[in-house]
Amino acid sequence: MRRRYKIYRGDQLLGFVGFDDQSPCEPFEPTEAFIGVEALFEKENELAKLAAEADAARDLARFDQLIDEMNQVMDEIVAPGVRFEAMESILGSFECDQLSIFDGRVCWR
Repeated sequence: MRRRYKIYRGDQLLGFVGFDDQSPCEPFEPTEAFIGVEALFEKENELAKLAAEADAARDLARFDQLIDEMNQVMDEIVAPGVRFEAMESILGSFECDQLSIFDGRVCWR
């Protein structure tokens, strides 16, 4: 994988972002530091799936509850600050306020 960005959560390097023109998101290559927070990302992803199911079933109360839980987990994920450091001069570094990592893929805002 061609590495394009380093992802930092606080001062910990979580991994690298690649590029492959596939959807959703971009490929993610974790570092050992990611293991320590992987459960947070798994929990956020599971809550997102459950919220999608509740939405499809038109269970709005359950959907709202799951979105609230998902937002709490996301707040914990991004609390130390999330920074993407460009590894190519043509790209810019940036901070984000949402970060999802699942199935070897990474998405951000």
